[in-house]
Amino acid sequence: MDDCCRNPTRIECEIIKAVQRALHGKLLGRRERTVRIKSELYDLGYRHNYNVWGVPSQQEPGWLWDLMWLKREGTLQEANLRIKEIYLVCEIEWNTNEGELLWDFLKLTVCDAPVRLFIFSETNPERIDRKFKMLVKASPASRDFKYLAICVCGDGRLETRAWA
Repeated sequence: MDDCCRNPTRIECEIIKAVQRALHGKLLGRRERTVRIKSELYDLGYRHNYNVWGVPSQQEPGWLWDLMWLKREGTLQEANLRIKEIYLVCEIEWNTNEGELLWDFLKLTVCDAPVRLFIFSETNPERIDRKFKMLVKASPASRDFKYLAICVCGDGRLETRAWA
């Protein structure tokens, strides 16, 4: 973890550790990385008593973001579903093109969730900091929420940044 994420909250530490567990420091294919990360985040969300949407192998539906933690009432089948709270939204983008990266990140800027998680990759060490700066610049001013960005580097390590 780098200086920009030196004092993470407890949940941010748990999220970072979940991503580390998913990847085991290995260079995996995009699909396998995504499945493993979503599985770890799914388990973590349920341990925190959230419904988790966005894991294709589970019964919960996908929705606007790659993954989200929420509290809800009712069901889709009974047509009385009501979302009470969205706590975390997550976007995962493996395409290293800055335009594609920014397109996915911008989805996080319009949600109403206290934690907005963005996971991406970069193999070129000189581009990592530039991409984090691009994400920070694209972020609107905080309204009591926080961004957590995790870069999966070419050597398998993670770099993180968190900002409000």
